[in-house]
Amino acid sequence: MLRRPLSLVCLAVIVVLYLGTRLATGFPSCYEDLEGKPVTVVGKVYQKEYTSKAGKEKKVLYLQLISMEDGLHPAYTAAERENVICYLKADEELPQMGSTVKVKGVLKNFQEATNPGQFDAKSYYHILKISFQLNQTEIQGKSKKFNKITENLYEIRKYFSDILDHYLPEEDASLMKTMLLGEKGAADSEVKAVYQRNGIAHVLAISGLHISLLGMTLYRLLKKTGCPLVLQTGLPAGIMILYCIMTGFSVSSLRAVIMFGIHMLALFCKRTYDMITAAFVAAVLLLLDQPLYFYSSSFLFSFGCIFAIGFLVPALTEELKCREKQPGSFLKAFLSGAALTMAGIPMQLCFFYQMPVYSTILNLMVIPLMSFLLPAGIVLLFLCRLSPIGELAGALISGILAVFEGACNFAEGMPFHTVLAGKPETYRILLYLASLLLAIMLQEKISLWKRWLIVLCGGVLLFLPGKKEFTLTFLDVGQGDCIHMKRT
Repeated sequence: MLRRPLSLVCLAVIVVLYLGTRLATGFPSCYEDLEGKPVTVVGKVYQKEYTSKAGKEKKVLYLQLISMEDGLHPAYTAAERENVICYLKADEELPQMGSTVKVKGVLKNFQEATNPGQFDAKSYYHILKISFQLNQTEIQGKSKKFNKITENLYEIRKYFSDILDHYLPEEDASLMKTMLLGEKGAADSEVKAVYQRNGIAHVLAISGLHISLLGMTLYRLLKKTGCPLVLQTGLPAGIMILYCIMTGFSVSSLRAVIMFGIHMLALFCKRTYDMITAAFVAAVLLLLDQPLYFYSSSFLFSFGCIFAIGFLVPALTEELKCREKQPGSFLKAFLSGAALTMAGIPMQLCFFYQMPVYSTILNLMVIPLMSFLLPAGIVLLFLCRLSPIGELAGALISGILAVFEGACNFAEGMPFHTVLAGKPETYRILLYLASLLLAIMLQEKISLWKRWLIVLCGGVLLFLPGKKEFTLTFLDVGQGDCIHMKRT
């Protein structure tokens, strides 16, 4: 770490940004007085979604707010970047990307969590800079000018989505849309819940695996052609940026694209690429745009895995490479997976309050199979017209997804599948993180098994039950009263 001065600078910036978020309070503009009332909004289209599931069409428009009026109060002009979600009526047509539209709908504020552990929609959309939603939205006007690049990318995404619908069963197509095209609403909620309960939900997100597989494959192909270096590095970086735009700018994909761009820049400048430095730079760029990413599970999981790979995995596996009898690749993969799981435990408990016991073993199977699933999906998208390539790729995709589902179902039938630990106290998390840091700092001073022992002791502290006390919680259940009494 000390040998990376740029990383230290980025770390200092991250600390300052975090302290700034701790001092800031409240949400952006609130519209409680307009709840359930019709309002007219003018905004610029930056994203749109169209899904058709079980015969039901869903059209969603994302607008960057320009102005708003409700007919009673003076027109409101957005002073800073605010976004709005609009759920269109079935007969409305989606406008072009980048166009300015005037819409009218019924305003609905996002619900704030009223019970401990409840999903806080208001906080979630606050991080995404979305202030409210409009239901039963009608389009009253739109500009002729639009962004041709983003509109063409949307049409490509829709074309690919139709291909997946045509060649795959409905459930498999919905999963591949999520994995390849970033359509979060496509996958069935129950399937996503199964993946999440078993600790493999990360495969549904556009992340470093997608970017590195696609980008590095393209780079290696261009390198073999002998084309100029600027083309070898610039073209893959540009295509990955367009892919990120097409799939909806998720936090994990933005992180991966920034790091991939730095990797290509390093190759172009003939310099060494350092993953940790690239991750720190990506974190600073994202946090400068939205400091509240500190409270986003996607941001924390994405960067937590990167820093675990860069620091924790070497500290807990490095000695295996130095021994005379080299251990098998399975043992290396298992220990690396266990180290990644340990790094993600605090975030898993803070956001989901439970820990899947067999996630490390499942990921030993899932991650290698993703190296076949993603290429099969890409082959299906681009070569589906060449028979029998489309049928073979579709069969391979369905087979791998069936293996995923079968493995999850088998794991859920095993004893002690899930540890329901709840959200640990802050001091427990700090002690656990201190144990990870200590194992990293003592990497060259103590033996491997002692470093693992330190981490395991930190894990025990994290899961130990707290002192017994009586708690009385008044729960919000709408109409009526609900009191939960517990002696822990």
